[in-house]
Amino acid sequence: MAGRWFGATPDGMGLHPDGAAQPPPARPAPPPTGPLWRQPAFRSLSLSFALGLTAQIGLLTVPFSILAPSLGEAGAGLAMSAATACAVVGRTAVGALLPGAADRRAAGALNFLLQAAGSAALAFSGGDFALLMLGAVLFGLGIGNLLSLPPLIAQRDWPPAEVARVVAMVTAVNQAFYAFGPSLFGAAMESFGPRAPPVAAGVLQVAAAAVLMAGRRQ
Repeated sequence: MAGRWFGATPDGMGLHPDGAAQPPPARPAPPPTGPLWRQPAFRSLSLSFALGLTAQIGLLTVPFSILAPSLGEAGAGLAMSAATACAVVGRTAVGALLPGAADRRAAGALNFLLQAAGSAALAFSGGDFALLMLGAVLFGLGIGNLLSLPPLIAQRDWPPAEVARVVAMVTAVNQAFYAFGPSLFGAAMESFGPRAPPVAAGVLQVAAAAVLMAGRRQ
């Protein structure tokens, strides 16, 4: 089935974007940008999302332990369900509302800061139901965008011929970092209590926002 339905390219089928009768004009091909690790834009993109995803994956491994003492098992399940629903809402909103000419790095930084605000609400809620739910919602709104924003930023910052290489390398860097998130956040919770994971997540997310925006100034 994959060979039958995904093997053919749009060009091979005589199709053009958005139903256009003619193919789009060829874009000038800039010279290769060189090794990615020598490019500040790539280093900032890969490191920022590696930090953000480490915070996200790490915190997502311990939410029940953080929420259940105050909300009970049913309340913790409700908060986690709300976060999951908000992940769909957040990703859909960014896809529908982000203008084509928008600064995508700024959108990524705002997403990190939104999750940092959610982490802060979880860390300093003091068991308050409203703050815990607010934290789950704010954190959840940014969950899906940490996967969809790196390719969008790469499309804006690199020539079309290099986007696939950039996205593949960013994904590899992210996986190398966030694979340690669950163990690190679990150890933090055992050593310092339930407030430690959201505090650590918030710090990492603020750092990720700063790193991502620093790359824009290069």
